[in-house]
Amino acid sequence: MIDNSYTLQKIGFTTTPHDISKTTITENEVKDWLDKTDFNSALQFYNLDTHPEFLNLFNKYLLEFNSNPDLQTGAYILSKYLFSPNKYNWTHDLKRQTVDPLPALILLSGYTTHQGNMKSRNFDNYQESKHRFRIAETCTRGLDVYKINGSEISQLIWGSFFINAHIVEFGRLQYEIFEYDYQIPNFSPSDKFCINIHVPRGQKLSNDSVSKSLAHAAQRTPVYFPECPQTPNMFIDSWLMDKNLEPYLPTESNIRLFRERFETLHHLPESSLSKFLFNTSSSDISKYPSDTYLRQRIKTALLNGEKFHDGIALLKQSHTR
Repeated sequence: MIDNSYTLQKIGFTTTPHDISKTTITENEVKDWLDKTDFNSALQFYNLDTHPEFLNLFNKYLLEFNSNPDLQTGAYILSKYLFSPNKYNWTHDLKRQTVDPLPALILLSGYTTHQGNMKSRNFDNYQESKHRFRIAETCTRGLDVYKINGSEISQLIWGSFFINAHIVEFGRLQYEIFEYDYQIPNFSPSDKFCINIHVPRGQKLSNDSVSKSLAHAAQRTPVYFPECPQTPNMFIDSWLMDKNLEPYLPTESNIRLFRERFETLHHLPESSLSKFLFNTSSSDISKYPSDTYLRQRIKTALLNGEKFHDGIALLKQSHTR
């Protein structure tokens, strides 16, 4: 039997999940997985064969992957560990120093699993097209946004939610079925399952678009996620919920109006501002873009030593639709 943690360490992982050893792996399984995985079909399924820069990078990496048994075994370990429709949440204890296309390769290896999970959830054409787009976006974000020759492990984790068909998208917002495991003082959930709300990048967070999305989700989320209660708790875990943002937001800003829909319950030690507001993984604040009003003000605050934190917030019942 293969030592999962040791294998992952050999390919650059510095932290691995404590329960990864429970995923039993044999060499025959790895061989069968390699024989059955058709990366060309996966690239076509996600329309990644139309992204020349990614395709060139991926095909070069595939040559290295095909000649490296440790990479092959590590990729299979993570695909087996991550891709399961019964895995409803994820603890972020998977870290790797190396940046290369391995996370994208693992996601692409799960395309037939993805197809099966979407079918079992009875996704319509709209949800399927959104999923295909989001996996492609996840695979190419390193190149297109962060200007790195590969994908970060966080993108693999995020993409696994789609492979497992645990996210649906209605207009401006995304909704992820989640098995409640927040450690929030003085708060008890109403059910085993809840919904995590996500805010995709790239569009204005208009009040009208949010209202329409929430109304649609109230009707359709229970259809796609029947294990959820009819009116589940809906949470958001985001930099948008930081109370320290308040002084920097215009009175009628879209972000302020969005925040008013939620009750912030808890703040986390870390902040994801750099990635989601400034689109960078750099820690050099002086190089952050300042091309918008909010970016300029927050950048100045950061340079002056202001600290920001992600917040966990609950959607108020009055704003569920």
